[in-house]
Formats: sequence, C-alpha cells, structure tokens
Amino acid sequence: MSSIKIIALFIAMLAVVSIAVAETRRMRLLVENNTPYIMAKTNQTNRQVKFLVDTGAMSSVIAGDMLKSTAILYGEPITFLGNNNDGTEFSTNGMVDIVLPRDLGSLTLPVCVMNRNNLGGNDGILGLDIILRYYMTINIPSRYIQYFVSNTGPSGSKLTRLLSKVKT
Repeated sequence: MSSIKIIALFIAMLAVVSIAVAETRRMRLLVENNTPYIMAKTNQTNRQVKFLVDTGAMSSVIAGDMLKSTAILYGEPITFLGNNNDGTEFSTNGMVDIVLPRDLGSLTLPVCVMNRNNLGGNDGILGLDIILRYYMTINIPSRYIQYFVSNTGPSGSKLTRLLSKVKT
C-alpha cells in the first residue's frame, strides 16, 4: 500500500473519530426588544418553555409552576444574591434535569427550580452554565444558537460503509 493511500485512510479514520465526539446543532433564537429567548419543548414541563438567554446569569433556572407533577427534584436549595446590589437573596427549591426531546436525550439541562416571581415573570433563564457546557454560540442577527452535543457517532454497518468508501 502506498504512503499516500495510508495517509488517506488515516485521514478518513480521523474524520470518523471526530464525528463520533461531537455534533453541531442549531436552535432557533427569538429576539424580542433586543432580548434573546429560546422556546423549548422538554420532557419535564407542562408546555413549551420560553427561556431568556442571559450570559450574565451564572446558573440556569426554571419556574417551578412549569414542571409536571411527576418531575423529580434533587439537591439542596441554593441561595443566590440578586443583581440589584441591595442584598436581596433568592432561594431555589432544588434542581431538575430537563431534556430536549428533539435531541434524543443528548441535550440535558440541569436547572435550578425557582419561584416565577424571582425570574421577572420568565418561564426560565438559560444561564452561563449551560452556554459553556454546550459551547453555545449566540448569533442574534441571524437568530440562532449553535451548540455541540456528544453522540456515539457512526458505528457498526454505518462505520463499515464509511470506511469502505475510502480508496485503498
């Protein structure tokens, strides 16, 4: 086998491995009064959730009244300081993992559960924790959020078909 064919095979295998590590996805972004939101249907909520995208919020939160009665909360309550510098504290009721079904369980959002009054009337806030976890790129002019999710990549017969296309 010539060295060029070996290099081509190696590059093809490298491409397959990189596909297996992460997949880029996009989510539509709503912009109202220059404020970005996403609408998300989840496994733990009664209806679609309108998340305010807030890069200044360290944690993601959801209003407790959005959750189904079967939602399982975990963890200890967490206390946050308000952002108005008056010493106001807000407490959570624990955490819940919500999954976006369109991603077949690959986009799991661990969010704090909080009283809606403490969220400025929003259903939820998508904070920096989730934005960093999924390497989100927020593109307001084009109205989308790009993010990366892990997947198992091609395997079995699909992997065999991909490798069989490599000329040796």
